[in-house]
Order: sequence, then C-alpha cells, then structure tokens
Amino acid sequence: MERKFKYGLIASGLFILFVLSGVVEIPYSYSVQGKVLAGNEWLLIRQSDGSLTEITRNNLRGVIQNYGAYQIDRGDIVQVQLNPDMLNRSQVSPSDTLGIFSSNFISEELARLQGELDVAYATLEVNRTGQKESLLREAEHTYNLNLERARVQQRILERETELFEDNLVSSQDYEITRGLTRISELEAQVADARLQSLKTGAKQEEIGLIRAQIRAIQRNLETLKKRINRAYLISPLKGRLSMDIANDTIMVVSDSVRVVIMPVPYEYYQELGLDQTVNGRLPHNGIQLSGKIVRIENMFRMIAGRQVFMVTAWLDSRYTDIPENLLTTFTIDAQPKTVWQHLKMIGEKLFF
Repeated sequence: MERKFKYGLIASGLFILFVLSGVVEIPYSYSVQGKVLAGNEWLLIRQSDGSLTEITRNNLRGVIQNYGAYQIDRGDIVQVQLNPDMLNRSQVSPSDTLGIFSSNFISEELARLQGELDVAYATLEVNRTGQKESLLREAEHTYNLNLERARVQQRILERETELFEDNLVSSQDYEITRGLTRISELEAQVADARLQSLKTGAKQEEIGLIRAQIRAIQRNLETLKKRINRAYLISPLKGRLSMDIANDTIMVVSDSVRVVIMPVPYEYYQELGLDQTVNGRLPHNGIQLSGKIVRIENMFRMIAGRQVFMVTAWLDSRYTDIPENLLTTFTIDAQPKTVWQHLKMIGEKLFF
C-alpha cells in the first residue's frame, strides 16, 4: 500500500510538472556582439583616384542622408587646407568652416577669365571714346612695355621649368611663376587690344559684339565662383571632430547620440520587436548600458557563415561619451518561453 502511494505521488508530481512545463513561462534572453556608433556622422573620404567624397550618414535609420563628390580634373593639383581654428578644437557647430579646397586649375582659369574681361572692357572703352594722337602714343608705349615684361617673365618661366623637372624648385613656386607669366601675357594682350582699337576705330556692330563677349565672360566667371564656393568644407552637424582616423578618411564629425548595431541570428527574427530592451557592459570599466530597439532590418545577410539580420538600438542619452566603434556584448530580452520551448531550442542548437 505504501509503495503504491509513493508511485502515485511520483506520477502525480510528474504529471503536474508536465503540465506546468507547457504553461509556466520562463524569462529568456540571448547575447550578440554589437558595435557602438554615433547616431549621425559626417565623413570626408579620399578615394583611390584622388577624388574626395563627403557623406552624411544617419546610423539610427541606416541611411545616407547626403552624398557629395569633389572630382579632380586630370593634371590638376588640389590641396585641402584645414581651417587653423579647427586644429585645437574637439567640438564643432553646424555651419563651421572645416577647410577649403585649393585648385591650381581653378586659380588659373579665374585669372584667365578676369584677364579676358579686362581686355574686353578696355577694347569697349577705347572704341566708345574714339582716339587721339596722344592716346595712340601712350597706348603704343604701354604695349611695348608690357610686351617686354611678358618676354622677360617667359624666360624666367623657361628657366624654372628646367629646374622643376630636375626637382630643384618646389611645385608651389613653379605654379606661382606660371601664374605670373600668364598674367603678364594677359596684360600685354590688353595693351595690344587698346592700341589696335585706337588705330582702327570701331563700328556699332563691333561694339555690340564686344558687349556680348563681356556678358559671356561674366557668366563664365559666375559659374567658376559658384564652383569656388562649393569648395568650402562646412560642418552639417554639431559634435566631435576627429582628424586622425585612417589613411583614406581625412576627417569625421559625429554627434553625441549613441546607437548600437547588432547582427542577430535569423532564428530570432520572429522573437524581436521594436522597443525591446537591450543591455550591455563596457569592457574597459564595467559600466552598464541599456537601450531600446528602434530598427529591425528585413533583409538577411551572411556573416561568418551564418545568416543574420541587422538590429539597431538607441542607447540611453546618458551614454554620450562612449567611444565610437566600440565592440562589446549586448543581451536582448526576448519573449518568455515555456520549459518545452527551451528544451526544443536546445535540441535544435545541438542537432541542427
């Protein structure tokens, strides 16, 4: 009788345990590796062909908000001059000037167009006012003087070209000499145009043609000046400025928002939802981190031979000073599971 009672008690206990294992839910969470990033960041990147690219990226939404490319013309020498005021600053504000592009091609083109405009204005003025003997003598003297100056400057350029080819003159000094030579040639052309106009006079049709040329040169100058204005590097964000990043990354501006990007195994896709809690710990000081899931990618990818999908969580605003690109382990709170569900998941991991 006593033995039957024990068996019955054991059977009852097993039955109750069997029922409870399918009803009682136990909290469940799992761990994944995560990478901490800024919520928004602006990057200036040097491409393999020498061109520069600026990108404004929203890591919270996983999108590139702005993309711009600075194409360098073949044979051009382009320098990025950083704003000296930024060198001793770690924080920047929107609209701060971070630097400027300096292009020899643009500088030479600007000087050429300005010289052509001066020639056109001088020609127009002479043709409108007529000519006198004294003006002819003065114009002839000015022309001869400018012509001789241009010849001297040309000889200087020829000598510096030989030195530059032998690496005895810096590229900066050589470009300055080239620019001065071009200006001297343009001054001689201006003087020659004024002299020829005084000698020949002009008809109204010729004056109209000169005015049309002036308008065309002015339009080209406006286009070039707009291109120069686009050469300024302006910060679109308020945040931390970093300039010692990598060989191809010149500078980065990142805001104080912190997000974590986590590759989660595909079997947990149905387990996740927005606003679920994630928790982590800083590896170097043990500080606890917490946040909420704000984005779940609906596309799978392969990482280290496993199918995963990317999950983005927004970290609490207290964690604004966490270093970017930090890798650490995060725990995601999933839906509670029964004992049977736990056993099933363990079996799938062991045998499948």
